[in-house]
Amino acid sequence: MALFPMTLSGRIGQFILFISVLALVVFIATAMAEEPYFIFCFAGLLGFALGALLVARGRVQEPPSGRFRVIRRGRDKLDDRHEKEGKMR
Repeated sequence: MALFPMTLSGRIGQFILFISVLALVVFIATAMAEEPYFIFCFAGLLGFALGALLVARGRVQEPPSGRFRVIRRGRDKLDDRHEKEGKMR
């Protein structure tokens, strides 16, 4: 089971995020060497924004698990009973 299940566009977004982080690391390394290549900074920031957008749009909601079904069933029965009697929670 994946940590964040996602579609193909989400996976492409993850790849773009990874590449953009590498570009930002290269920019920081060149800036420390006093020869900054600003194209890496711009490409990294643009790629980071695009990758984050694709990852956010590509996430898939997981189906609910049945871990707390007994508690939910009891709560729903209690809510139904309160609605019939006209009580508030």
